[in-house]
Amino acid sequence: MKEISFLLTSLCLWIPFGSCYGVPRIRLMDGNSSCSGRLEILHNDSWAAVCYQPSSWTIPITGKDLKQKGCGTVLQIFPEVPSRQTPVPFLKYNTTCFTPLGDKICNHSIIQTDSCESKKYILINSSSSAISDVRLVNGNSSSDGTLEIFFNHSWHRVSSEGHARDFTVAYVACKQLDHPIMIKVLSISSGSHHVVSVACSGEENHLSDCLSYAEGPFSYTSQHLGVVCSQPGLNFRSRLVGGETPCVGQVEVFVEDSWKMICYEGQGIQPAVVVCKELRCGSAVDVVRKFGLWSTAGQVWKYYFECQGQESKLSQCRHNWKGAYPCKYAEDTVGVTCSGSSVSQVRLMGGKHSCEGTVEVYYNNTWGTVCDHEWDIRDAAVVCRQAGCGPATEATVEAGIGGNSGPVWLDNVFCTGTEADLSLCGSQMLLQNHRCNSSGRAGVRCSSSGITNVRLVNGSSHCGGRLEVYYDSEWGTVCNEDWDVRDAAVVCKQLGCGSAVEDTQQNPFGPGSGPVWLKRVFCSGSESHLSQCGSWMSQQFACSHIYDIGVTCLSADAAISNVRLVNGKKRCDGKLEIYSNNIWGRAHSDLHDHALWDLPDAIVVCKHLGCGPVREVTPKQEAYEGKTYGNMRGFELFGDYAPREEEHLNVKYLPRSMFCSGTESSVSQCASKKMTLQPYQHIYIECSDSGVSGVRLVDGDSSCSGRVEVNYSNAWGTVCDYRWDIEDATVVCRELGCGSAVEAPRGARFKAGSGPVWLKAVFCSGNEAKFSQCGSEMSDRYPCDHSRDAGVICSGQEHFWTSVVLRFFIYTFVFASIHLGFFLYGYLEDKNKKASRQYRV
Repeated sequence: MKEISFLLTSLCLWIPFGSCYGVPRIRLMDGNSSCSGRLEILHNDSWAAVCYQPSSWTIPITGKDLKQKGCGTVLQIFPEVPSRQTPVPFLKYNTTCFTPLGDKICNHSIIQTDSCESKKYILINSSSSAISDVRLVNGNSSSDGTLEIFFNHSWHRVSSEGHARDFTVAYVACKQLDHPIMIKVLSISSGSHHVVSVACSGEENHLSDCLSYAEGPFSYTSQHLGVVCSQPGLNFRSRLVGGETPCVGQVEVFVEDSWKMICYEGQGIQPAVVVCKELRCGSAVDVVRKFGLWSTAGQVWKYYFECQGQESKLSQCRHNWKGAYPCKYAEDTVGVTCSGSSVSQVRLMGGKHSCEGTVEVYYNNTWGTVCDHEWDIRDAAVVCRQAGCGPATEATVEAGIGGNSGPVWLDNVFCTGTEADLSLCGSQMLLQNHRCNSSGRAGVRCSSSGITNVRLVNGSSHCGGRLEVYYDSEWGTVCNEDWDVRDAAVVCKQLGCGSAVEDTQQNPFGPGSGPVWLKRVFCSGSESHLSQCGSWMSQQFACSHIYDIGVTCLSADAAISNVRLVNGKKRCDGKLEIYSNNIWGRAHSDLHDHALWDLPDAIVVCKHLGCGPVREVTPKQEAYEGKTYGNMRGFELFGDYAPREEEHLNVKYLPRSMFCSGTESSVSQCASKKMTLQPYQHIYIECSDSGVSGVRLVDGDSSCSGRVEVNYSNAWGTVCDYRWDIEDATVVCRELGCGSAVEAPRGARFKAGSGPVWLKAVFCSGNEAKFSQCGSEMSDRYPCDHSRDAGVICSGQEHFWTSVVLRFFIYTFVFASIHLGFFLYGYLEDKNKKASRQYRV
């Protein structure tokens, strides 16, 4: 008898009463290959075959489990009658789907039995194929429509099998399409299209990790699955009102032309974390319910919010319409207290080397630790990057922290992995008692060195192919887990290959060989090299070479080379147009991914055009451009599926997204991505006509330390400490002739200033000669008071006469050394000549 068994480390079968029984092994028996055979599960220390249940719609394993062992996730399922030679007990199972806050999960409960109503077990045939792409068609936008999947060289529609199951499939599809807000699922008449059944647990990031049934005995409907991932036009602003500072107060959002309170029925800190992050108010300290609010007057928006914590804005959180009665309970209206300022430094302590140990952060002039709640590999990747180490290898929990170890500053850290430092992640600040309800503290293990080079192989040119990275003197590949367009854009930029065309989940360039060095990569898109991105390097996570990532880039000639603002009131405001491949065209924003054109991109546009700081960047929509979305509200609320009306707009669009850090001097230095979505919005940017005209340091111990003030419109004002770092301080010290930067203090170290806070954010590379050459933002959208004034400490002025005397001694020494050299050379030559004459004699 042929037995093929493999270890499943991630399969967890849900058992009643809330316990979770880990199934350590499954096996496929009597098959023709390692990916086919009778499905058996080890349960209560004995093997049992899975009973065929005609009323079910899936089997109790996951697609990811099959992928980790080199099997595909597109299955053929056959019921088989047991032979007399191989009698085996049966396992019955029941699939339950539920929706905890922010998640949609399906789990399986199992029970062993000697009888099976069908008297048949399940036989699996798993090919090496998997879903390689996903799209939404015939909808109102790129984020709604009928769900289609691509495998076996063709597109297929997905069957609708009931709300609970459809919910999990739609949730995973929206995540794969980078639209994490899943609003609604629909059941649509199929017509003549062939449908395929898909089953997800809800925890997957791509539909390729779900099970797909190309052939099977289960009963499926002929209805298509329709999905609404997110609603366009909801890029609303948030604010805190009624508090003593701009970073404390009741949460309101600007929707439907007015400010409205919001509802939150959950218990987590996540919405507060997102609000504080959006408003640049540091970390969340507390959530305040109705009875502690500053004001309860005003309208309430008829949506509840569910946030994960990693979102950049409240508008990116999932929000559910609640009808005519938005807040069921009075305490569901909320306020938020934010810390105002953020942690400024990070270090690793107690490890075997400088790139591992317990994470400590610097706040309020004191080092403290981080509580381990929600700590994961994304957070570790940010810390490793900030500490100047290589890829993260593990997010650890350090135990045994004593009571005298100092304050615990942070808890519930929510990083995406793309942040340049930990202060830009969402987090909770433990200001009240510094207590962590856990004995664990966050730690990391990082590689001491990073990757040193990248290349694309097996393509038609060096600008397309399978991605390989050079590490530890050996080339290896990169796993496609969580790979996205921003990662691809950085690769293309590093190779000088223009914009990224596509990031290919199903690699057409063939599998590689050797090590799979990087299991995950976390790029913001603005990095110059892949080594500057956060990343995860682990030998514990198996990733087969069939999941090697491929990248395709345009040539360098097709990159964005120029920009202009048109139809504005002044030279420095208007609709953004970009120049690429000898064509001027309108840049656009994807309606459902507001991060594709963001503040750093606009800052570089303003610098490129010789304008001053950014005042505003927003996606806008003309009346004729909005006709397509006329039925969207009815679609979202009532399920009326209206096909998209094709608009013939007399505007040349160049669907590109740029990824800038804000420190670039020209748009040609930014990474970019050629998009395939049909655009319906344009980008409006307003820059100030002129920049700051001077900088000074006041209230310090000398003229080379103090609070930073800049002159704008003939008035001195301060600079907010958001993103303030040593590169910004370096430029200030250079302009003032104060030597090198020693520190970039935050939080009004040198007393709070007065007058306007002119600059809300500054982006210096550290190489600028003057502070006015740095990118900056000047906006009323983000609150910042004088408690967050930025400061600088420089090494000190180089006095004129000290410099003159020092140069005199240096030049005198060099001059004397040269003359001494000539003298010695002549002396030795004369001596040699005399010795030569004596020898001849």
